[in-house]
Amino acid sequence: MRYNPERLMRIGFVVVVAILLFMTAVAFQATARLTELSGWVSHTQEVRAELARTLCGVTEAEAAQRLYLLLGRKRDLDDYQEVCVRIAAHVDHVADLTSDNPRQQNRIAKLRVDIRQALDDLERAISLRQPKTSLPPLGR
Repeated sequence: MRYNPERLMRIGFVVVVAILLFMTAVAFQATARLTELSGWVSHTQEVRAELARTLCGVTEAEAAQRLYLLLGRKRDLDDYQEVCVRIAAHVDHVADLTSDNPRQQNRIAKLRVDIRQALDDLERAISLRQPKTSLPPLGR
């Protein structure tokens, strides 16, 4: 059997092109998967950041409540109420971000209950600091 160099060169060329095509397909698939995973990482970071903002809001509400209890200033009470609105917005945003995950939605429902309970405790203390209205005198 005689070796035909031209034929061997063509076979080698076809093998090299086939390997390059295979490697390109693998690289493309890996890049697509990496892009998808990167999107999930970004999404997770956004959810975590929003949860951190929520926790920060609760801390701010506690601080505003303490200031109001100590000093009795209306602006501290206004700050408290403003922070409560922001907390609700943060929780709503987390709920929107995780709307595709029923397990997370269950956790958010519990988070809402826990935050409401904490804010109710703060508001009970605030109500004790509110100025009392004077009762009308008894009798004449």
